[in-house]
Amino acid sequence: MISYVFFKHSGQKGKIFLKNLLTFFCTFISNPMPAQSLELILARQFGDSLNLPVFLVDKEGNLLFYNDPAEQVFGLRFSDTGGMRIEEWATVFVPRDKEGALIPQEKLPLVITLTEKRPSSGDFYIDSLDGRRIEISVSTFPILGRSNHFYGAMAIFWKKEKV
Repeated sequence: MISYVFFKHSGQKGKIFLKNLLTFFCTFISNPMPAQSLELILARQFGDSLNLPVFLVDKEGNLLFYNDPAEQVFGLRFSDTGGMRIEEWATVFVPRDKEGALIPQEKLPLVITLTEKRPSSGDFYIDSLDGRRIEISVSTFPILGRSNHFYGAMAIFWKKEKV
């Protein structure tokens, strides 16, 4: 199939397409994320259409997606990171209180939503990857399917503005 695609799109565009396709396959093989349910696919599409920062996690807390406005807050493009297991991304975006102390996990809105399967919200600080400390408000809600099957959670957040 790859050779067909390459020959169909010969020239520079074909080479770029082939390179991108191979990069995708190598990334997927080296860090595979489980297949996603229709509910999570639709949640991702919804999040991608919002002008607010959004991220989506599965029921284990693995990061599945964050949109362009979230990239501006995090200081990192999703196309560079792709999905991340919870062990990876939980150490990148560390929530802190006003004094800089770590917030206990059980008090974080996303953890509450994942463990209790209910909406939650809160305010805290994160350090972006470009070194800025940012105060954010976060609202999280569970992604539920038919028969209340729990698939994951979505977090919508925004930078708090000083008045």
